[in-house]
Amino acid sequence: MSGDCSVSCQCDDPMNTHQADGDDLKTMETETIVEEFVRLKLKQSAGIVQRRRTSTDMETQALIGRLIEISNELEAQYGERLNQDAEMWIKSATYEKFLQIAKGVFSDGIINWSRIVVLFMFAVKVVVNAISKGFSGLAGDVIKFVVKFVFIHGIYKWVESHGGWVAVLREYTPHSNSSGLFVFGLTLLIVCLLLTRKI
Repeated sequence: MSGDCSVSCQCDDPMNTHQADGDDLKTMETETIVEEFVRLKLKQSAGIVQRRRTSTDMETQALIGRLIEISNELEAQYGERLNQDAEMWIKSATYEKFLQIAKGVFSDGIINWSRIVVLFMFAVKVVVNAISKGFSGLAGDVIKFVVKFVFIHGIYKWVESHGGWVAVLREYTPHSNSSGLFVFGLTLLIVCLLLTRKI
């Protein structure tokens, strides 16, 4: 009886309901940001136009615009490596292999806006490669993988501690996130070599 009561009380607890609702909103917001980032980058870099799944307010559009700006700055330095990683990942298309690449981006423990954007850029490269090879179904998978990684591996906690996604509008400048990017570049290259050996 006591077990039944505890389950009932937990289900009826408005605090738990509010917590769940809050988590759902955070997940939905993050999914929207990743999806819109991918959609706009596809339109910008590959001329691929995807239908917008969700409406976005002006503030969200502005922060996604800033994320796009950051990705444009990073494209020359990391675009080709990410494209190679994307091509290799498609051969297996598993969350485990995705995890290897995503963890490589943050392997030294540094989280900043540039590295978060690099993770998003990888999703774009996967979608472009997947569409070109006729595997368009992978597009939804990699977006889900990115969102899952953001929440499970502390990226969202970092974002939240800085004031949420909108904080990128006031925090990011071209040189504000340069710390650690050289180490990150080496890490990304090592991950690329490991994937080549394992696939």
